[in-house]
Amino acid sequence: ASAEYYVVHGRYDDLQAKLDALAIWVTEFECAHDGRSPSIFISGVCAGISPVEQLEHMPICVARSKRLLILAGPGLPAQLWCAMECYTWFALGGCIENVEVAIVVTDAGSIGSVVSAFDA
Repeated sequence: ASAEYYVVHGRYDDLQAKLDALAIWVTEFECAHDGRSPSIFISGVCAGISPVEQLEHMPICVARSKRLLILAGPGLPAQLWCAMECYTWFALGGCIENVEVAIVVTDAGSIGSVVSAFDA
């Protein structure tokens, strides 16, 4: 099956903050698309598959997605898996115009920690 969006997220970022960011993004998507909900694939919610199976399936799931959504939290830049997902997206022909970013914060004051995590 294909999905409209493949979601990249830092596995160790705050779960509730990721869910909140995703909920805001979905609401904005629905408003922009006459109430239609997006179809998404989130690799971290595939219960019961081994890391090897995740590695085998990730390129297929990325290839079957039309767009990329990055849930950008402070832990995301430090995780190799997230970099591999983004690399795979571009290696398979994904373009920057089809990438969206939702900022993951635990409170209004934590936006600085997210920005500084990406500051190279």
